[in-house]
Amino acid sequence: MKLLIGVMVLGFVSTAQAQDLKFGDLNYFLKSGQINAGADLSIGNESLKRENTGDVRVNGYFADAKVAYGVLDNLTGFVKLQYQYEVDTELKTGSGSFDTTGLQNPEFGANYRLLNQSSFGYNVDFGAVVGLKLMDRKAGSLTTQEDGDLLDPALSTRGEPRHKVELNGRIGKKWNEANEFSLLAGVIYHQESEYEDKGNNGDATIESSLDFKAGGYYQYRPVNEFMLGLGLTGTYVGETKGENGANVKATATSHLDFRASFDAKYLVTEALIVKFMMNQDRRSDYEFQTNSGDSNIEKRKSFNYGLGVDYLF
Repeated sequence: MKLLIGVMVLGFVSTAQAQDLKFGDLNYFLKSGQINAGADLSIGNESLKRENTGDVRVNGYFADAKVAYGVLDNLTGFVKLQYQYEVDTELKTGSGSFDTTGLQNPEFGANYRLLNQSSFGYNVDFGAVVGLKLMDRKAGSLTTQEDGDLLDPALSTRGEPRHKVELNGRIGKKWNEANEFSLLAGVIYHQESEYEDKGNNGDATIESSLDFKAGGYYQYRPVNEFMLGLGLTGTYVGETKGENGANVKATATSHLDFRASFDAKYLVTEALIVKFMMNQDRRSDYEFQTNSGDSNIEKRKSFNYGLGVDYLF
C-alpha cells in the first residue's frame, strides 16, 4: 500500500514538473521584474506580378529588436523596433528600381495572463499592440527610381505608414515535458494617414482599414536545451482605399494571406537563447482598382530567414 501511494505521489510530481513553464517555452510568461531583450537579423524576399507593371521583387535586410518587462507576474509590457537596410525593390526586367533604408514605426504593447494552466488547465492571455507613426514617411518609386525610407505599400506588406491598434487573445498549454501549443485570434485597425509619394511628387493617403488574423503554433522540446517550433497564421486583409500624389484614387480589394513558420532554438545558458527562424508566405490574388482602370495583383509570395538571440535578465 505504501509502495502504491509512493508511486502515485511520484507520478503526480512528475506530471506537475513536466508542465512547469521554462524560458524558451511557447507559453512562457515573464515574472514580475524580469526583462527579456531580443534581436533578430533576417533576409526577406517578396515577389508579385502586377498587371501593366510586370514582375516585382523586394529583397533586403531587416533588423528587429524587442524589449519586454514583467510589470507583474501576469502583466508584461514591451516595445518593438525594426530597421530596414538596403531593401531593393525592382522590376524583373531591370527597367526600374529603388532602395529603402530607415527606421520603421515603433510598436508598444502589453500582454495580460488571465488564467494559468496550473489552476485552469490552460493559459489564457489577452494582448494589445499600438504602432505609432512618429515621423514623416517617404516611399520610393519604380518610376522615378528615387529612394525612400518606406517600402511602397502597394508592393510590399512591410510598407506601413499608418498608426495601428491590434487586440488579440491567446490560449495555450504545455501538456508534458516536450509538447505544447498555442492558438491566437486578433483584430487590427489601421488609421488613415499620409506619406510622401516620390513617384508623383506629392502626398499620398491611405484610408483606415480593418484586418483579422488567426493562427496555431506548436513547439517540441525533446531536451531542455533544444526546441523546434511550427506555426501557421492566416490574415484577412480588409479592403483598403487611398489616393496617390497625382490624385489618382485606388482601392485594393480584400484578400487572405497565409504564413507558415519554423524556428529552432538552443538554450546556451539558463538565460540565453540563440535561434534560427524561417517563414514562407502564400498570398492570394487581389484587384488594384483605380479611376483609370483595374489591374490584377498575382503570384504574391514571400520567404524570410534569419538568426536571433533572446536574453533573460
